[in-house]
Amino acid sequence: MDTDDLAERFEVASCVKWILDRQFSSVALQFPDQLLGHAHYVTAALQTALQVGEDHRVVRLYVCADTTYSSCCVDEVAAAHAPADCVIHFGPACLSPVSRLPVKYVFGRSPLNCDHLAQRIAQFQAELASSSPPPPAVLVIFDLEFVHARSELIHRLGVNHPHPKLVPLVVVADVASTERNPSSPTSPPGPASANPSPGARTSGAASATPERDGLGGLEWRLPPGVETEQCAVVWVGADGPGLTNLLMRAPLASCSQFLPEKELWVAEVASRSQALKRRYFLVQKAKEANIVGVLVGTLGVAGYRAAIDRLRGMAQAAGKKCYTFSMGRVTPAKLANFPEVDVFVLVACAQTALVESKDFYAPVITPFEAELAFASNREWPGFVRMDFDTLLQDSAPPDRPPPSVSPPETGPRFSLVTGRLTAAADSGESDELTASDPTSESAATQLALQAQRALAVREQAGVTAAEEVHSGAEFLMLRRSYVGMAAAASDKTTAEAPQAFLGQSGRAAGYHHEKDASQT
Repeated sequence: MDTDDLAERFEVASCVKWILDRQFSSVALQFPDQLLGHAHYVTAALQTALQVGEDHRVVRLYVCADTTYSSCCVDEVAAAHAPADCVIHFGPACLSPVSRLPVKYVFGRSPLNCDHLAQRIAQFQAELASSSPPPPAVLVIFDLEFVHARSELIHRLGVNHPHPKLVPLVVVADVASTERNPSSPTSPPGPASANPSPGARTSGAASATPERDGLGGLEWRLPPGVETEQCAVVWVGADGPGLTNLLMRAPLASCSQFLPEKELWVAEVASRSQALKRRYFLVQKAKEANIVGVLVGTLGVAGYRAAIDRLRGMAQAAGKKCYTFSMGRVTPAKLANFPEVDVFVLVACAQTALVESKDFYAPVITPFEAELAFASNREWPGFVRMDFDTLLQDSAPPDRPPPSVSPPETGPRFSLVTGRLTAAADSGESDELTASDPTSESAATQLALQAQRALAVREQAGVTAAEEVHSGAEFLMLRRSYVGMAAAASDKTTAEAPQAFLGQSGRAAGYHHEKDASQT
């Protein structure tokens, strides 16, 4: 790929204009692992462009890589360490709302044969028109790396369409905006403003009151009275989190897929019914959980702290013990260190919230599924949402339980997992203390009491000593067979730190001291 192609792919001119218009002096450039090899060229091209012309300014550029969580999220923490005034995010993105710094997204420009795709959509539209009844619209949704071809596709649809007045109507999704400003950390963002998405038939494609919907930063407007679930959806791109979110959010009339690399049309995408059945099973298991672990899966999505507080309040109001974990990217090995936790709830962006938990010892569910499990007045809706907007919309003050959560059940309940009657969560004095005061000693010792009531036995130098456990962390230190590589120092004798000394130098073929010995 030559220099001009790289400049077009990474939108160097657009990035320079955004930096100069907003008068930023320190910019963080975030790259995913697969694009990190181009970071040197992008940085050099931006520096050269910023210094050319009369408006050249001194702008410091920082490259951010190896993000703590997922690379699709904006790493505002790493950018703040620079410190940076803004972030330019390259590569795949979840387009989640940010809370600290303004962001510009550069998705890349993967090639797309718009002529072939337009012909295939026109043929598909003609096939649907002959069905009874035909769907009201054909909705074309892009993966973000192909959004740049939207205008050309609309032009091709208008030129090659054999039936300009044919129903169903073709609607093409668009990105609401490639620039984001910090939003409120406690409330979800409202729908972004965008122009109506015209289709192959421009007349009547949008009215004064269109039905607006969106997914993962993309949005579209349908004719009045038409919902996304009624449309025949065409996904342009490969399999990935975007397609999974689309299929899990609601049952669609039909969903086809176009693979740009192979120029292959998949008439019907495989149903996610089995995946939904498994998510329903995990919700039932979460209802029987006694100890809940809230996993912090992002530090950049606006509202993640309010979502965590909401989840903790829901779990405690339902009579469950709740712990919060921040451990970077979630792996089975990390979560296996906490076998006492019955279920984990991952608070992350929409593209990384769904974790296949077959390799984990405990289920990992989304905040939406946790709300279904912890609230007794909620029923299974038949779909799964990956974001946590519903938690923020229904958030309650921290001094009282959320209104949608009923008091914990006191009688036995029928378990759909085991097929038996199971005892409800304990509602004794310890639970009341935990729900009213999360910082109380009762709340801190529940993880220890789950395995052993208030006593931990540790053997040191052949002497058995009974020690009272005052916290869950102390229980892990006392009862686990592996406590780390650093041995704890004795109270009586303090080991002195070893003195550093100069080691060998040179190469393994011949160190410097070996050469000196051979010369003498």
